[in-house]
Amino acid sequence: MASSSETKTPSAQEEMLLFQATILERMERLEASSDAKFDKLYAAMDVLINQSPKKQHHGTRAPFQVRNVKLEFPRFEGTNVHEWIFRAEQFFEYYDTPDLDRLTIASVHLDKDVVPWYQMVQRTHPFQSWIEFTRALELSFGPSVYDCPRATLFKLNQTGTVAEYYLKFTTLANRVYGLSNDALIDCFVSGLHDEIRRDVLIHTPSSLVKAFSLAKIYEEKYTSTTNQKKLNTTNYSTNKPSYKSEIQTRDSAPILQTPPTRPMSQFQKNPNIKRLSPAERQVRRDKGLCYWCDEKFSFTHKCPNRQLMLVQVDDDEEDKLFDEMTQSPDITTNSLTTNSPEHHLSLNAMKGNSNMGVLRFAGSIEHINVQILIDGGSSDNFLQPRIAKFLRLPIEPGPQ
Repeated sequence: MASSSETKTPSAQEEMLLFQATILERMERLEASSDAKFDKLYAAMDVLINQSPKKQHHGTRAPFQVRNVKLEFPRFEGTNVHEWIFRAEQFFEYYDTPDLDRLTIASVHLDKDVVPWYQMVQRTHPFQSWIEFTRALELSFGPSVYDCPRATLFKLNQTGTVAEYYLKFTTLANRVYGLSNDALIDCFVSGLHDEIRRDVLIHTPSSLVKAFSLAKIYEEKYTSTTNQKKLNTTNYSTNKPSYKSEIQTRDSAPILQTPPTRPMSQFQKNPNIKRLSPAERQVRRDKGLCYWCDEKFSFTHKCPNRQLMLVQVDDDEEDKLFDEMTQSPDITTNSLTTNSPEHHLSLNAMKGNSNMGVLRFAGSIEHINVQILIDGGSSDNFLQPRIAKFLRLPIEPGPQ
């Protein structure tokens, strides 16, 4: 029994050793394979690092390989040289065109005055590279070498729309080098209209595109407000003639008819009422004549036919007084039947007031002192009844 167990033990140990050897061999092979793969990766990384960005983008394909998207090469007629150079370089980069082929492709896309210029230069001094060709184009067809795009950019101001201003600004900014993003933003905002610039500055835009977008928004805001004001003004101007015609129609055809004019009363038409103008009064005063008759005026003067006494007030109340007298049938009848001159009593004489044209002086009647008023507005002499009674003067009724 012991011998059989001893013979089995070495066999198990050998199997274990063989298994370990197999595992080690596999690990060595895996390690060698990993090293080879890492070497390939390192080599590929070195190739990528040494390649240009253009090679990294397009890979290792053959030069001038036709791609799926077909692009047309731009033609050049002598205007906008910088724009044409940019588009041509984009075309060459897209198709990975070598430098020598670029000159050939560009030469067959020249038009008008550029063709004889290219032929002349090729005879005297042929172009050797694309860069040399573009520099010659800029000198011959581009802006003057003495032109300063930086100064023009700083002086640029908005004269039309924001879009037009932005296009001019970007065209000049593409020719300026060395300006930071903040400097370009400040330069763009400073050239905007005052009302747009103030609103854009509040937002402190961080990019030129954002500043342009804000300027467009505020331009639409102020444009709509201006158009609304113009529309309101136009509507007002359009409706104004109809408004005038409506007023004229309303004025020409009133709602309430004008009441008929009251005919003048017989009293107002009575020629016996005599009114003197200030000039006529002055003439009679200079001649010493009575205002109401042609006799000389004196302290004892009495106008003939003094039976009717008429009280005269200010001119403003004269018409009202005549209307009241017209409404009285007795006075109207008397006025129509009597041809005697009218007599007047001044309001100043009635109240004892002194006014312009009124003289006040002392007199005596029966050795008794009295005050006498002489007023050109009265046609007769008047005496208060109490004074006549006090002086015991005879009072006789006048003829009717």
